[in-house]
Amino acid sequence: MSSFLKLFENKGDVEAQQFTALVLGVATLIIILLKMKLTRYPNLTKSFSSFPVLSTRVVASGGARPIVFITLGVSTKELPTGAHVKTRTVVDGKEVMRAYTPTKFTEGVCELMIRVYEEGPMSNYLYKLEKGDRVEMMGPTGLHRYGPTPGLFKNGKKEMRCRKIGMLAGGTGVTPMLQIMNSVLTNKSDATEIELVVFNTSAKDVMMYERLTQMADESKGQFKITFVVSKAVTADERKQLGGREYEVLSMRNMGKADILAKLGLKGEGAGPGEEVICMCGPDQFCKKIKGELKGMDNVLCW
Repeated sequence: MSSFLKLFENKGDVEAQQFTALVLGVATLIIILLKMKLTRYPNLTKSFSSFPVLSTRVVASGGARPIVFITLGVSTKELPTGAHVKTRTVVDGKEVMRAYTPTKFTEGVCELMIRVYEEGPMSNYLYKLEKGDRVEMMGPTGLHRYGPTPGLFKNGKKEMRCRKIGMLAGGTGVTPMLQIMNSVLTNKSDATEIELVVFNTSAKDVMMYERLTQMADESKGQFKITFVVSKAVTADERKQLGGREYEVLSMRNMGKADILAKLGLKGEGAGPGEEVICMCGPDQFCKKIKGELKGMDNVLCW
């Protein structure tokens, strides 16, 4: 009888061992599958890879220059603040490349904001993409970086420190500025002040008005923003766009003193490590600003 009970107990031990092995096997499989899920997208590297389109969202379809947000799947955890990514495709037998600054970049997600131009081969290509399509992309690119030390910019090997950043953005040039602002305003130890002036042709061209004004409101004075349009705002636009506020002004008519005053900066009167000016926008926009601020060594252009 005792031998029989012992045999039964041994049999129970074997079954228990088998059950334990099964549980461990299933757990290992789940871990492997989770890792595969996290790494199902390529990593962003200095060589072009094919990234899947997760979603597209058109936010301004009226007029000749619609705006679209494209979300791509990536496995890279983060992008250095101030860096770009570069996209590549072939249009009419010719290779086309274009650099963009992501509006969002976290593990699993790279979000690009695209303004579609009638004569822009890359923007038209990206505008037509749908979920499940793929985009060739590489990065990070660009010389300018912000952080991780508060108030520190790097331009290649050159370092520039500041307590206030003046930003000038023309059209989609607001995207690298947004990237820097996010870095500053989400870092509790970074007290760097920011003053952003966004330039557009008309009120309808202004992008991310609500998002930017919300950031300014929540910053408790650390971040200030002014929206400038070169065309007067019509009654119909005011009705359509609600209570938005704009200044009517053209960069073409602004001199050095006007630019510095609009940014609330001292210019040459500032001490070492006080101010840095950042700009991004169309070529003529940046050329105009560079010409007016010629001789200043604290100016960075994206």
